Amino acid sequence: MVISRPLLREMLAGSLFLLLLGCSPEPRVWHQEFLVFGSTTQLAIAGASADAVAVSSAEIVKRMALRNGEWHAWKPSDLTRINAAFAAGQSALAPASVRTLIQRSQALSAKVNGAYDPAIGGIIAAWGFHSSDYPIRSTPPAAVEIAQWLREKPTIADITIHADGRVSSSNRAVQLDFGAIAEGAAAQEIQSILIEHDIHNALITMGGDIVAMGSNHGDAWRVGIIDPRGGIFAGILLNDGEALFSSGDYNKYRADIAHGTRLAHIINPLTGHPTQGTASTTVLHADPIVADVAATTLMVVGHAGFESTLRVLGIRCAMLLGDDDTLYITSAMRARIELLRQPAQQAPALDMGENCDTPEPPRQH
Repeated sequence: MVISRPLLREMLAGSLFLLLLGCSPEPRVWHQEFLVFGSTTQLAIAGASADAVAVSSAEIVKRMALRNGEWHAWKPSDLTRINAAFAAGQSALAPASVRTLIQRSQALSAKVNGAYDPAIGGIIAAWGFHSSDYPIRSTPPAAVEIAQWLREKPTIADITIHADGRVSSSNRAVQLDFGAIAEGAAAQEIQSILIEHDIHNALITMGGDIVAMGSNHGDAWRVGIIDPRGGIFAGILLNDGEALFSSGDYNKYRADIAHGTRLAHIINPLTGHPTQGTASTTVLHADPIVADVAATTLMVVGHAGFESTLRVLGIRCAMLLGDDDTLYITSAMRARIELLRQPAQQAPALDMGENCDTPEPPRQH
């Protein structure tokens, strides 16, 4: 994928402008902001030189532009080219980053019995969610269209990665959309770039998703967890290497005019319909990719699948807020957060272990 110079200049402009505004002889924290996948990404960097910040920022912008050109689900990209090949029953050469996302997705999808599956891009598009303009008000897909998609049953397991770097699908209905894993993968890459430039204390914020590195001059990074109905629901202190990812119906959604409600942009792969019953989810984990996928999966399975999903993914810190404002939370997560408002109800805290960092071994059956 070739990145145009105008695109790079546009993406760098905001980052470097804010960097210059923040300059001082001994800056305590550098603050930067730039676009990644069409959304704002913010960096707070502590205890680094101006040169390291500038060089790493330029590399991050360039790398994310490359990934955008490889992963975009509906604008021309390597992924749209691959999806077109699948629809035609053909194979296609895939960038290494796409092959990696397929491999990670196949393993994670199998663990959660298909409740996470990035092969469902076709039905996501049918619901109008291949858009940057929210809320979605277009006509929803007809029942017969959803029924046909369910009969075709595209899954990530239908894809084969070949030794020559090509990928193929045994199911022409497979259309990849990495929306539920891309930010986790991108945050991981940003983290690696910062470390390469000897930056070890930073906070990476991609929308409502956050990765903490080191500390803020000895203090833990303090962040907020978004309230799906407005404002901040809770505060939490993040330690080195922790990823906090959230999902919900509060930013990207379809307006259900007939019922006066809204439908989350997350599609249940098992039903072909937007998720219902859950307003938001938040997951704390060391792996940004696992945290990202888990937050989406919990939106799909709801409170009924809360415990089982956390156990198979090895997660001990998570919370889920139902549409009825009932809070479901693990005991370790409850000990980490400070509620800034009280939910309507709280289910008994789920004991998955005392700490967030060491997953409990799976139960023997």
